[in-house]
Amino acid sequence: MKSLTLKLLSFPLVVFILFGTAAADKMDWWKDAKFGMFIHWGIYAVPARGEWVMNQENIPIAEYEKFADEFNPVQFNADEWVQVAKEAGQKYLVITSKHHDGFCMWDSKVSDYDIIDRTPFKRDVIRELADACERAGIAFGLYHSILDWHHPDALAGRIRAYRDNYLFPQVQELIENYHPKIMWFDGDWQSGWSDADARALYNLCISLDSEIIVNDRVKRWMSNPGDYVTPEQEIPEKPLQRPWESCQTINWNWGYNKSDNSWKTPATLVHMLLETVSKGGNLLLNVGPTAEGIIPPPSVDRLKAMGGWLEEYGETVYGSVESPIQKVQFGRVTYKNDIYYLDVFSIPASKKIEVPFTVAEEASAYDYKTGVSLPVTIGESSVGIDLAGVEKDPYATVITFEAEGEPVLDDFVRASSDGSFILDKTYVFIVGTELRVEPQGNLGFWTRKEDYAYWKIYLDKPGTYKVSIKYAVDACCGGNKVAVKLNDQVLKFTGQVTGGWQTYKTFDLGTLVIHEGLQTISVMPDGNSGAYINLMELALTPDETSNVEEQNIRPESMQLYPVFPNPSNGSVTMRYSLPADGNVSYAIYDVNGRTVQSSAAVFQPAGDVQLRFDTTEWPTGIYFFTL
Repeated sequence: MKSLTLKLLSFPLVVFILFGTAAADKMDWWKDAKFGMFIHWGIYAVPARGEWVMNQENIPIAEYEKFADEFNPVQFNADEWVQVAKEAGQKYLVITSKHHDGFCMWDSKVSDYDIIDRTPFKRDVIRELADACERAGIAFGLYHSILDWHHPDALAGRIRAYRDNYLFPQVQELIENYHPKIMWFDGDWQSGWSDADARALYNLCISLDSEIIVNDRVKRWMSNPGDYVTPEQEIPEKPLQRPWESCQTINWNWGYNKSDNSWKTPATLVHMLLETVSKGGNLLLNVGPTAEGIIPPPSVDRLKAMGGWLEEYGETVYGSVESPIQKVQFGRVTYKNDIYYLDVFSIPASKKIEVPFTVAEEASAYDYKTGVSLPVTIGESSVGIDLAGVEKDPYATVITFEAEGEPVLDDFVRASSDGSFILDKTYVFIVGTELRVEPQGNLGFWTRKEDYAYWKIYLDKPGTYKVSIKYAVDACCGGNKVAVKLNDQVLKFTGQVTGGWQTYKTFDLGTLVIHEGLQTISVMPDGNSGAYINLMELALTPDETSNVEEQNIRPESMQLYPVFPNPSNGSVTMRYSLPADGNVSYAIYDVNGRTVQSSAAVFQPAGDVQLRFDTTEWPTGIYFFTL
């Protein structure tokens, strides 16, 4: 049951609104748009050390206010900024009207701490951008911070006075004068800010414009806040149940930082967009203009590259919905009007990709760019597509796929057509609090020894596999020990400096003998610290020089020596002899036939073998050991 809120505010406004209900029609354009531009711009561009500089450097208010005297962005041109967004394929734009520093980027009648009254520039950039967006057909939105490091009532925790006499009047001023389609709030951790305050803010917005879209940051930690949710600097592992938008930066910072040269590549940004869209979300990609009014050229270059790709393939992105196919090894899959669009990030050497799909009747695939039909091979749980002759796109090659049937929703990796396994972010399971998938597609922030990653793989038959790992390590963090584990088999290595966190190299680790069926392989720290590697992929390639079936030893040819356990030491030692090199597995059963302990087959050389087992947790009884 929806709750009804009636609220009388201290300035002339009575609200009689349902909270948290997003009418389907007002969200439609936003859901179809998929891609927007975020702009963080304010007087923090003057020191050029990011938008949190006032807080991070403990700059007193009186000192920070002096940056307004230096803010004179004479090269600002609203039409040029909007054109950058348009050429990037972005359908909406959201700019900071006021960030946490409290400085107002519009001509506010509620405060004189604004761009008109306090800077030599004396132009209303919010008005100019709103008008430019309207001319260009770009939807206009406003970011507004609830948190305020400048206003005395906010600083003192006098939240009702701050809310009713300052925050709400400014929000009303923005909506009535600039008519944004989106109000993008932030800073909902403001001291004293309550659920009731959040409801009142949401209701204020939609009372002024019933079609306005409001994000969840009126207060994220309450039930059903706003019209959509906003994960920051991340893409959720799985699609969310509510409309959502991932806000991301092109480098590290939101506001302009002259020292930040950590630019994501165009390919990474296109992949980020496709992953977001395939999961049913929108991408709001940020730029941080300079104090002169210039969007940094590296940002513009990357946005143009994205726009070039979208000009060719945008039909597969705009208006798409959450894809039924979520996990593929070749990239991502977008979905629109019952058609699957396969976004191939890297064409395999085999020129073949596998789509996890059970076909009811027939399936077809086409090169999206040329319309040329591609050969398909229909299997029991997948469809193989031959990409020989398809021209590779530098960011994502798009294949149109149509079929009647159902996607296969496995959480494990099957071998590719050449028998190999590529273990990357697609099917990874992460254990721990810091390790995560980063926007570039690698596993990173591996700072805790307790954090590890694992994958489930499925083999139709046993085999010996060569193992290689592709990772990057910066100069600060080499020398940490890492282990790859599969049952009792362990391959250890020490992380080597590769030249940077995004400079990847591939290292051979050795071989693993893997049994048929579902198996689990893990990568984890092997010392007293985190792994400190950016892991891109773990590759398992069939070792053609080895044949597991031929290496298996007949049980009757092995000699098991009798052993007499000593109950006092809580362990038992088993000894056996192998007539030849081979793969051996063991199992220990109790008298009821239940397995107490077992192992997968591992390679062992000929001769005597000794195994020791800890029996301290075993009940008193009779046990059977078999090879």
